[in-house]
Amino acid sequence: MKNLIALLSAILSFTGALSQDTARPGIKVIARVKADSVILRWGPTTPLGWEIANQSGYIISRYTVSKNNELVLQNPETITVAPKPILPLPLAEWEPLVKSDKYSAIAAQALYGKSFKVSNPGNASMQFVDQVQEKESRWSFALFSADNSTPAAKGLGLRFVDKGIKKNEKYVYKVFLANPNPKYLLDTGAVFVDPTEKFELPPPEDVKAEFGDRSVSLHWNTFFFQPIYNSYKVERSDDEGTTYKPTSDLVFVNTRPENGRQPQRTYYLDSLPQNLKIYFYRVRGCTPFGETGPPSAVVKGSGISSASGIVPTISFTHIFDDGHTLVQWKYPKEMQSRIKGFNVGRATSAKGPFVDINQKLLSPDVDSFRDNSPKAINYYVVKAMGIDGQSATSFPYMVQLEDNTPPAPPKGLKAKVDKQGVATLEWSKNQEEDLIGYRVFKANNPTEEFSQITKDAITNARFIDTINLQTLTKHIYYKVVAVDNRFNASDFSSVLEVERPDIVPPSASQFSRAESTGEKILLEWVPSASNDVDGYELYRAIPADTILTILRYFAKGDSTRFLDSKVELGKQYRYKLVVLDKAGLRSMPVFVSVNCIDNGVRPSITQIQFKADREARQITLQWLYAKDKIRGFHLFKVYGNNPIRLYKFIDSGKSQFIDRDLKVNTIYGYALKAIFDDGSESELSEIIKVEY
Repeated sequence: MKNLIALLSAILSFTGALSQDTARPGIKVIARVKADSVILRWGPTTPLGWEIANQSGYIISRYTVSKNNELVLQNPETITVAPKPILPLPLAEWEPLVKSDKYSAIAAQALYGKSFKVSNPGNASMQFVDQVQEKESRWSFALFSADNSTPAAKGLGLRFVDKGIKKNEKYVYKVFLANPNPKYLLDTGAVFVDPTEKFELPPPEDVKAEFGDRSVSLHWNTFFFQPIYNSYKVERSDDEGTTYKPTSDLVFVNTRPENGRQPQRTYYLDSLPQNLKIYFYRVRGCTPFGETGPPSAVVKGSGISSASGIVPTISFTHIFDDGHTLVQWKYPKEMQSRIKGFNVGRATSAKGPFVDINQKLLSPDVDSFRDNSPKAINYYVVKAMGIDGQSATSFPYMVQLEDNTPPAPPKGLKAKVDKQGVATLEWSKNQEEDLIGYRVFKANNPTEEFSQITKDAITNARFIDTINLQTLTKHIYYKVVAVDNRFNASDFSSVLEVERPDIVPPSASQFSRAESTGEKILLEWVPSASNDVDGYELYRAIPADTILTILRYFAKGDSTRFLDSKVELGKQYRYKLVVLDKAGLRSMPVFVSVNCIDNGVRPSITQIQFKADREARQITLQWLYAKDKIRGFHLFKVYGNNPIRLYKFIDSGKSQFIDRDLKVNTIYGYALKAIFDDGSESELSEIIKVEY
């Protein structure tokens, strides 16, 4: 008994679906529907709960929640399906079960054994089992036995078959203690059952086999079958699939990682009686209800006698005068019968990849190979190719030819610089096979000596540098050198000029003039002293508004004078001027406020037309003046050497005057002035001369 428990402890990590940790102690229940019955399986979730339940016994109630597809929730029919509390069998009744079922023996020992110490069977990875307390061990192995044996589950009082079901009804089963302990209450277990549900056990899927020397590693997908199967049986056929036998008397339980995550696949290692004989394998799943599912698809194979452990050794190399190389190796003669021959691989690095350079497989008794087209630097390996498909590869051996030819200078050098001064340099990758990398140089002036900024040769055709931005030097210069394995350096690449990003905003401009001129405001400013100015933005805040809106953008070289005509007399306006440079940086803004002063002078009348008509003996004047609150117009007249004088007052509703006070062959001059209601006047218009 102790040996059997010790063997089980090596594969037991968790006890299956009924022994998972929960937040509160309780009873977990699962169900399986048969043609005429429902099988119930349950178990307490804690060791103490299991001890209390063994003394109390279990009560099972069945609630009919649906009849003929109609819910019955308010007053469901309730039946106690077991006539009396379900308890574990007494010790005397376990004897016949123990003789025929090894799991019943474990269950009886867990229930009634004087001691239940789980010993470690020599597997260091399972030493944690030794630390499990005895009560927890009894509980764990009891539930494990119930999961894998119907007699053990019934003997432990953890299984019941209800044959009083009807096809047109659906049920909820509840399992609870007959005599609860008020100091340690267990949550009631419940499960819903629909007798019409049909569920066929699936075969395990994606079974793979990897055969080795008198061994096979089987693995299959168990992640999606975890709710169905709690253990597995591995079966082997030694007679080409005619008959199958379990590889072990015990079911196989996959242990979980310490973090509790369910593994994707389960792995099983089996020993083969002999190599080169074909063995057939299949896998079956086992449920907590004592059922065994259908077998998986069959996998087959044979053990192999591998030479992979015997590695060739390169013992000698030679470089001929013509530049060819010779590779010689040693390999035990007694192992030659296990290999098909040798391949010689070559690479330009000890890390590979190695490419076979022999056109056909070399005979097992060959111990050298001549390379007629070696590279400047060669790393050779010799591979013994086993008859089983396995191979054994020697350690790399370097052979280096004389090389004084430098690589070509790098081309296509370019750079991108961000606002933080991080410069990313890139160039076209060289094609030389013996290239080990590049060295990058830089300077602040193309005529001065360049400094190397890479400590070692870099392998990528890309380099990131940090540029100092706090300097008056506008540009920085780079060039790159390629280096091969013999440290032959190429010529420098073309010099790359890189402009430092501009992080200094332009100097501010200043208003030199800001004044009201009649109904307009005149602004003038001094250009910014910065040499990278791109333009100017002029903003204005309209009356009763604090938001400055842009009036106009002035490009570099445009006028530095602006006459704002969209203003109102008596209002104050606020202006802002900002300088922009080519990098998009903005200067500190400058502000000015200007009152649009009413000096009583209004713009002159500019649109005046005339017509002289000698037959009608009159001169007709017409004008346009789009202003409000005009009281009228003063018409001034002059002729000959007389001074100009006020001639007539014309009402504001008129824009025409006919002058008949005329003399023939006389030149007359006319001018107009608008008179406003508030007493202000326009400037006198230009004098219009009319020959009559």
